[in-house]
Amino acid sequence: MASSTNSLRLCRSANPGRRWRTQALATPMLGLFTTVPEVQAAARIPTIIAASQQGLNGVAFVAEGMMQGHQAFAQLALNTVVACIGLMLSLDLGMNQSLVGVWGCFWVFNGIRAAGALFHHFWAGPLAPRNLRKAGIDI
Repeated sequence: MASSTNSLRLCRSANPGRRWRTQALATPMLGLFTTVPEVQAAARIPTIIAASQQGLNGVAFVAEGMMQGHQAFAQLALNTVVACIGLMLSLDLGMNQSLVGVWGCFWVFNGIRAAGALFHHFWAGPLAPRNLRKAGIDI
């Protein structure tokens, strides 16, 4: 229990807020990649959206890595299928009309992945508190 809980604490302590703010503050550097003002304007909001996803992505990746360590491959595959369905539905519901909408779909995709992986860690997985109590391990 200690190592997986420490992994989640490490993910939180890495301060994803600082990372996304740094990435968002780099938005004025779009001029280094293109000199076309229209392209710079079109990329500004999606860049901020992508930067703001870093905290969620970090939690999803760490929690999914723990699922792999637990060899919970069927649950991980199911989480991915559900996340893909959520992504496709959000695209079909009109979020595919702009670059901002497509990046919003990534919020849906990674949010579902994070929720499924955290459900495994805190409720269904072998290190979930209720399962540890069932095994007679005091937490």
